[in-house]
Amino acid sequence: MRGAGNIVRDSTMEITHGHAMRLLLTLSLLLIGASAVAQDAGTCQPIQPRQGGGAVLTRPGLHCVTRDMLVDSHYRPFAHGSEYKNDDHIVILVAGDNVVVDLQRHTVVANAAMRAAIDTPASDWINYPDVHGPVLPANLTIRNGKIRVTRRAGDAWGIKILSAPGLPLDLRSDMAGPGATGGLPAAQMTELSAFAVGQVRRALPARARDYPARGILVEKVAISSAGWGIGVEGAGTVIRDSTIEVDAGTALWIYGPNARIENNTIIVRGRGRVREADAPIRLHHGDGAIIRNNRIVVKGDGHPWAVTSFRTGAITLEGNTMNGKPIGPEGIKVFADDLFQLTETTGVL
Repeated sequence: MRGAGNIVRDSTMEITHGHAMRLLLTLSLLLIGASAVAQDAGTCQPIQPRQGGGAVLTRPGLHCVTRDMLVDSHYRPFAHGSEYKNDDHIVILVAGDNVVVDLQRHTVVANAAMRAAIDTPASDWINYPDVHGPVLPANLTIRNGKIRVTRRAGDAWGIKILSAPGLPLDLRSDMAGPGATGGLPAAQMTELSAFAVGQVRRALPARARDYPARGILVEKVAISSAGWGIGVEGAGTVIRDSTIEVDAGTALWIYGPNARIENNTIIVRGRGRVREADAPIRLHHGDGAIIRNNRIVVKGDGHPWAVTSFRTGAITLEGNTMNGKPIGPEGIKVFADDLFQLTETTGVL
């Protein structure tokens, strides 16, 4: 070993001023590139409502609400000068796959909604000329905020991801019950309800295993609706860590198997007409659903049970609590068919 005063210069480690500058420039470019990639990966596309109406999301990626939103317009002006009646009052319309809607702790309000605050395109979207035909999105996440439907006009929802016309599907007795006929003769009402049920059945898969996995996730969302809360069609739906409070007799309509409904507060106020099979949670082809650690509250004229199911196999209920009306052993009501009478009561919360 040489003395401290003698320095051996290793030619492999020698860095000239020019080399140093080039290395610094390369490192800067790499850091800028990495930052740009990170920024692109986390870029949030702001959700911008159209003039007189809601926002339409067709591009994949992260979309963010940047301020509280309210849609309360009856007319939507177009560039050519004409106007169409905007009677749906959609705040956010999701018309594509692989979309994340981050409410960023803001509130979206649909005033007098006829469809939903957050909806997907149906077959009659004449108000949205850039949306072509029905779209049922896959891989959709809605998170972190509040949704309010302040007045009900027709079928009002907080979130609706349903493709079939006429959903949600009622029992025939629901359709012919008090207040449902609109003054029509019983025979005509029976014919109309049979037609409606047939139309829905043609649109829905015939069996639970035929539903595609849509990857719908709703988390950390507080919904207050003058109508219903959430309606979803598809396998593998997840609703968690949320509050769903509705005026109607049902808060969640789930069409398809393997749903996970966990750690939510579900409140049914039971105002207005409560259908025969209404419950905080309704399952259709809901085989394999896991309903766990939810607080369920039934008020008003709501029925004293937590779940009703139709054409549904085994499901799991664990750790749920129910307040309001006592339910006794009737945690679940199982219907043999969408058209016919109750056949069995089973299950515990």
